[in-house]
Amino acid sequence: MELNYNKDLVKALLKEIAKIDSDCKELFQSIKKIEFFVSKVHIPKNISLNEQTIPFYKELSKGEFEIKAKDKDLAKIFEKIKKAIKNNNENN
Repeated sequence: MELNYNKDLVKALLKEIAKIDSDCKELFQSIKKIEFFVSKVHIPKNISLNEQTIPFYKELSKGEFEIKAKDKDLAKIFEKIKKAIKNNNENN
């Protein structure tokens, strides 16, 4: 049922776009059928937090905050954030 709702939503959005842009109107008129593919591939829930980004702003925090999390895993994540903030301040 949810997929049918999504199909109808996609069709309605395509019609609305066609009303706004004449180039899209020609393209979307050729679309006769919309199909959905349901994959059985599961996206892993454990996403790596080790991705490095370059901050394009001056860090406003000094990384001086008390970690009150009772969950040890959550406290470790906050500690990583704290270290990253301090590292950003040292490099800028």
